[in-house]
Amino acid sequence: MLVKLRKARSSQPKSEISPSLRKLKLLHLKTFKNHPNSSLQALSRSRKQTTQIVSYAVSCLVSLLIAITTPIVPILAMVFNASQFELGLIVGSASLVYVPTTLFAGNISDMFGRKRVIELSLILYSIALLIYYLSYSWYFLLFGKLLEGFSLAMLWSPIEALISNTSEDQTKANSIFGISWSLGSVLGSFISWFFLDFFGKKLAFLTNFFIVILCLSLFFLFSEDEPRVEKTSQIINFKLNVLQEVNLIVPSFMYSFTQGIVTSFYPAFVNLLALSNKLIIVSFTIMMLARTFTFYLLGKLGKAINKKIGSMLCLSILLLPFGTNTLYVAVVSSFLGFGLGVLYYSGLKEALNKDSLNKGKFTGLFESTIGMGYLISSFLGGIVAEINISYPYLLSFLVSIVAMLI
Repeated sequence: MLVKLRKARSSQPKSEISPSLRKLKLLHLKTFKNHPNSSLQALSRSRKQTTQIVSYAVSCLVSLLIAITTPIVPILAMVFNASQFELGLIVGSASLVYVPTTLFAGNISDMFGRKRVIELSLILYSIALLIYYLSYSWYFLLFGKLLEGFSLAMLWSPIEALISNTSEDQTKANSIFGISWSLGSVLGSFISWFFLDFFGKKLAFLTNFFIVILCLSLFFLFSEDEPRVEKTSQIINFKLNVLQEVNLIVPSFMYSFTQGIVTSFYPAFVNLLALSNKLIIVSFTIMMLARTFTFYLLGKLGKAINKKIGSMLCLSILLLPFGTNTLYVAVVSSFLGFGLGVLYYSGLKEALNKDSLNKGKFTGLFESTIGMGYLISSFLGGIVAEINISYPYLLSFLVSIVAMLI
């Protein structure tokens, strides 16, 4: 009898639930669903998505403003009778501040929150734009560049870490971030043409000032800081072995060094040879459009291409000063844009693959290396440009060859 009873119990389906138990379970689920705390997880996800959207929008708009003013500052410096060396000093001064600032900006945002640091950076950037607008000598441009470099150093590494840590799909977040700021650069390069030839150079700075105020308002009202544990000096690891981060440093440096040569000296090159400003706009727009497409393509592939391919594509910079035809400049600039896209994506992917608690430290290293590339390209480019205005492109060509060997 006991054996039969056991067999009868074992033959009963395990998933079978009595009607009374089923009713009790449904009642419990309804009660949990209507509980006020049940929406916390969805609400948190919604806030993260809103923060990401605002961060992408701010990245796009700030990049647009940088692209508008990038060709205007060197030309305005020439109007103020700055020499080629002084031009390199003006452009390189931003990187001189940018390099050390990014190293501690990421750690500061790890400790005190990304939102506060980003808002402070936007306030400082708006002041820099006002200095540009009020300038009447190249000394003002130099001071404005110093402040701009500091403000942007406080912006990029925290916003990269914020986007990464509020995203569930890192590859998708990297791709969208790259597309957002690069698309802003494309639009800004095109818009800068209107200020150069029609609206006036200084009006660009005043217009950009009000757009930065808009960015600040958007971020203040709609973004939220990521949920963080209380961070202490024991939790945050400040140590950084640079030699172990070659795959982060080399592509980041090559990206900014190559782009720095083009953005710093090509506008002055065109101006000195009395060529059409259209060449500047075509070069910058096509280069940044190709870079944006590369970000999109790499996001679809889900992986970074070997950084040496990026350096190889950037060898085309040597051809840039030897053609005055629009189509020629567009083709050369497209190769440069693809190379820059590969290099930037490779470096950023290395930085964002680190642990979330100390991610600001590695995005800081990434941005600091980019600043170092801009700094060295500006100063060395300014020195060799005093000898021959085509030598900065030869310098970049040689550095790309060295990077391919590392």
